[in-house]
Amino acid sequence: MRDEPDLPDALDPQTLSWLAAAFGWPAAATGTLVQRGAMGATYRIETPTGPVAAKRLFDWHPLTEELVDWMARFADRCRDAGVPSPRALPGRDGRLLQAADNGARWRCLDWIDGAVPDRLDPQAACWLAEQAAVIHRMAEPVGPGAELHPWYRRSDLDWPRMAERAAAARHGGARPAISADVSAQLTLRAEELAALGRWAGSVGTGDLIVTHNDLKVQNTLVAGNHRWLLDWEQAGPGVSWREVGLIGIHFVRDHRALQAICGAYREAGGPGWPHGRSLFATGVCVWLNFLWLQLEVLLDPAAGHSDRSFAAPIVSGLLADIPGFAELDAAAVAVRPR
Repeated sequence: MRDEPDLPDALDPQTLSWLAAAFGWPAAATGTLVQRGAMGATYRIETPTGPVAAKRLFDWHPLTEELVDWMARFADRCRDAGVPSPRALPGRDGRLLQAADNGARWRCLDWIDGAVPDRLDPQAACWLAEQAAVIHRMAEPVGPGAELHPWYRRSDLDWPRMAERAAAARHGGARPAISADVSAQLTLRAEELAALGRWAGSVGTGDLIVTHNDLKVQNTLVAGNHRWLLDWEQAGPGVSWREVGLIGIHFVRDHRALQAICGAYREAGGPGWPHGRSLFATGVCVWLNFLWLQLEVLLDPAAGHSDRSFAAPIVSGLLADIPGFAELDAAAVAVRPR
């Protein structure tokens, strides 16, 4: 991961002119950064016909033109089934993914005036669980030879070694890459994180269908009584109950909210889930893998300011949020069907 040198708060006239030409707008007056994620940055583009959401994919993002087309068609089918989402907008040449001369890749979607709910908003999470049930009821089959990506099912990481690296970085200069609190938490939890990774990787995969694979409250918008599901870039082979646990892992310490979320999923016709902590296996893998990735950013002397600013709060947040075995077991008991 490296800092994106062309990630300004406002797009320059040359980029705006190129976007207007590529996507067939009469003009593009302004482009304002509204969100920076792990895989890309979203800008609000003002055009004569109204605002557009333009997503600049970072260089390490694996999406190809074929995958973008497939992903958009899947989102369309889910929208037809009742899952609200913004429409992907084709370029002048009909392609959904456009590449500029400098290699920057862009997607455009309908702009939706809405707010991102708080990460722990139980009402938003219940709505998200209902959308998951709709997608899972579709049970869209995966292609031949499809597998669940290792990101969602494995986390074979050497956390004691990472704790040592973080401690060493504390003495690496006048401005340490790792804070004292982060280093202390890593040292305290290293063996536990390693054990969590070994356990999560031992859980059986489950039956594959096509799923969204990035269901979290932060990937939704709300405006009045309306909500939308965003960020379909990770869509692909997934497992229904693993995705329920991915939503629920944010609420393992709030059993009442977790019960409401799983109840909303069940009431919307979602399939069942396994008894026990395996429900949260994908959530644990994703959080461990993402924590490791962001720690690598902080420890990388070549990483730039944008990447470091993005990584630092995620690292401290995940170190506090990743649940231990006792919390996972208690949460699993709370949502076990009676």
